[in-house]
Amino acid sequence: MSAVNEDDVRFLQRRQRFLRMDVHPTAPAIIVHYAVEASVLGDAGDYVMGERKAFQKIVSVKSLRSDSNLLALTEQVMVNCRMIPPIKVPEITQLLKFLQRRHKDDRYEARSSNSGGAGSEPGTGREFGQGFMQEPFEDGTKGETAHIEDIDEYIETLYEDSEKQIEGTGMILQLCRNPDNLEELLENETLLSALSRVLREEWKKNTQLAINIIYCFFCFSTYSNFHGAIAQYKIGLQLLEAIDFELLRYKQWMKLLTDKKKKLRSGSQGSPTQEGIDAFTKLQGQVQTQVRVQDKFLRVALYLLLNLAEDMQTEAKMIKKDLIKYLLALLDRNNIELLILVMSFIKKLSIVRQNKDVLVSKGIVKKISRLFECNHEVVINMAVRTLINLSFDQAVGQQIIKANLLQRIVPLLDTGISQTCAVSLLYHLSMQHKFKNLFAYVDCIPRLVQMIVEAPGSHVSLEVGALCTNLALCPRNAELMCGVAEDNTTLTGHGLKLLLKRALRNQDPLLIKLVRNISIHPQTNIRQLFVPFVPDLGRVMMACEDPECLCDIMGLLSNLTFGQPVIKEVDESSASDLPADGVEGDLPAECFECLRYLITDCNVIDLLTKKLAASVGPIELASDAGWAVALEPLLLCVALAHDDECALAMAHSNIIDITASRLNGHQEDDDIVTQTTYFFYLMLLHLKTRDYTIVETQVPHIMIELMHDPNKEVKKICNAALDIIQEQDASWAASVQERRFTHYNGAWLEQLEQNALHEEINGAEERLFSSQMNAMQYEASSLYAENFGVMYEDEGDALEMTNGHLWNSGSFAEYGLQPGMEGDYPPGADVGYPDYPDDVFQEGGLPLSYSQQAELLGQQDWLDQYQQ
Repeated sequence: MSAVNEDDVRFLQRRQRFLRMDVHPTAPAIIVHYAVEASVLGDAGDYVMGERKAFQKIVSVKSLRSDSNLLALTEQVMVNCRMIPPIKVPEITQLLKFLQRRHKDDRYEARSSNSGGAGSEPGTGREFGQGFMQEPFEDGTKGETAHIEDIDEYIETLYEDSEKQIEGTGMILQLCRNPDNLEELLENETLLSALSRVLREEWKKNTQLAINIIYCFFCFSTYSNFHGAIAQYKIGLQLLEAIDFELLRYKQWMKLLTDKKKKLRSGSQGSPTQEGIDAFTKLQGQVQTQVRVQDKFLRVALYLLLNLAEDMQTEAKMIKKDLIKYLLALLDRNNIELLILVMSFIKKLSIVRQNKDVLVSKGIVKKISRLFECNHEVVINMAVRTLINLSFDQAVGQQIIKANLLQRIVPLLDTGISQTCAVSLLYHLSMQHKFKNLFAYVDCIPRLVQMIVEAPGSHVSLEVGALCTNLALCPRNAELMCGVAEDNTTLTGHGLKLLLKRALRNQDPLLIKLVRNISIHPQTNIRQLFVPFVPDLGRVMMACEDPECLCDIMGLLSNLTFGQPVIKEVDESSASDLPADGVEGDLPAECFECLRYLITDCNVIDLLTKKLAASVGPIELASDAGWAVALEPLLLCVALAHDDECALAMAHSNIIDITASRLNGHQEDDDIVTQTTYFFYLMLLHLKTRDYTIVETQVPHIMIELMHDPNKEVKKICNAALDIIQEQDASWAASVQERRFTHYNGAWLEQLEQNALHEEINGAEERLFSSQMNAMQYEASSLYAENFGVMYEDEGDALEMTNGHLWNSGSFAEYGLQPGMEGDYPPGADVGYPDYPDDVFQEGGLPLSYSQQAELLGQQDWLDQYQQ
């Protein structure tokens, strides 16, 4: 427009053009799409330039019911949106019919699942209060329609009596529920000031009036940019005070009913009278009516606070005002919609660790356990989602188990909106090993296996797969996954068959990992179930391109034969103790057949050679993938080495040399070093491969180098292998004995050096202590001479006179000491002390100084005089 000559511009024309209509996706409303066209006209009315922009208007149908008059509603829509052309009346009627059917199907479900409903997430899709209360709401307007032009009249009613105030706030509420009016109403400071004042002064006296006013502010709170205006009038603080008061009032009502009931039961006649029963029933009805009104008030107040809590600073202020205490108290109520709202608020608060700690300390788990008894799907869903947030703390997991919630959560796996949440919560519990065996007693494993088998798509869901993978680490859970007969002891293998077929068909990494965890248990009855599937596993392993799947399949196959290492130490004095051909143990014959099938039909040696050669150099073992690539092929080699035929086939290849060269890059990894040495030990056990391993490979040199490794397992394996090597080849005996002697001799010499060093240190300490004692004794004699005015020619005279005076004064006599006794004295002292009491010469194991001795012997007075 800036390019147009200003002299040519004379008129600006604005026009609204109707485009189309749609129903609102969640709320009972019709969305009208229209365009605003702005045209610039010249002097002659000719078109100069223009601009067009699309808008939409939401026409709410608040009075829509299952028995509403659609013609009257159509006329109301035409009045509220005059841009709709009359020709569109039949279309409006059809849209209203659709809304009516949707509203009739499930009224509560429509209310709780709409945007901004009580069960929705805070801050996501709220629609100016439309999803909050779609049930009939008595606002006191008597069916009248509010107009924005009459806002001043509505404000004036706030200064009149209660009935007028309720009517006026009801009309203002109608305006607030229309989002087009919110900005204009927010600019009216008189309106907001009057509403906040009436709420502050009248909320205790008139609950309906308070509900209308709070609902008005709730409509503003659905938009984050209006939160500042609400905070300006301190509405949140007023609501927290109101909730505290209402909870106290509810407690008094319940106490009143309890007292009346006790009084009724303890009547003078022993049984309640009809008059007393009628009075109690009347009082109970009155209390129930008040509780229903109070629940509505609490719902509006809490939803407003929930909207304001989007700001973390505002939420922190609410926490300081004991919001958590109020929410936990409201969990004892029976109103479903109020419980949904309270659980939504608690779930939001539980994300913050400090709030989580407060909730746990106040017994939130015990409170939530009560909600599972209501059998309401939405309430249970919110409870489970809250427990998920709390269960990141392992202490909460212990509380969940103690509250017997495990048996209530497992049935949620069948169907319903809580299925995914229940799986996530069970996964958190399964991360603690002490809880894994509990899943076997709540009928959880069959449900999970069924979910895996019937899962759509090629891959199982991440939550279900991770949960089953954790649970498979428990032997009893693994047996149930394999399938158990009716006697609860015999394994049928039906479940394992279904899991393996799906895993191999889709090559699902998570499912293959699950099956591998099932195979780790040493129970023979579990591992024998895998024997029929070894050919399929071998074919999939040879064709697999996914490194993760390949490593898990290798680990699975190695589990089938890899038992506890059997290491037989040989007595050097008898060659008859040399291990016989083969590996000792109780491995089933089927396992050896499986191993030979992998060698002959699957040609697994070429695959292992390739994978081992790829990890000869140092790799990034910090990552799980790098560690698995380096270790899993080695584990499969160890498994194959249990059979003599497989060991012979590997000896004919260069697997031994490649495995030996890998040690240079993995010296710091104890697992790889241990498995490598055990692989060499197995190759030495078989007669068919013993000579080749000793003569043609570097295995003897490696065993000699590692025979004194700090790792006890490596040291044990190497010594057992060296015993075999010495008995088989005498030429290695001298080298092994020399290396062992060198090691032991070096340790002995090192110990001697340490002992000599200790003696030298102790001697130096004794000489230093002796010189210090001489110096202190001379200092004490000098002080004595100066105190009594005695002059001595040399140090010896001073020491002699000092000691003699002490003896003559009787200071030592009380200890039974006499002059002339021999003792261990410093040079220059003629009189020796006998063995003195510990309290005189020992303090912390060290001799006392002369000043300390004098203090104990009553001679401190002359030292004090000298110091003064």
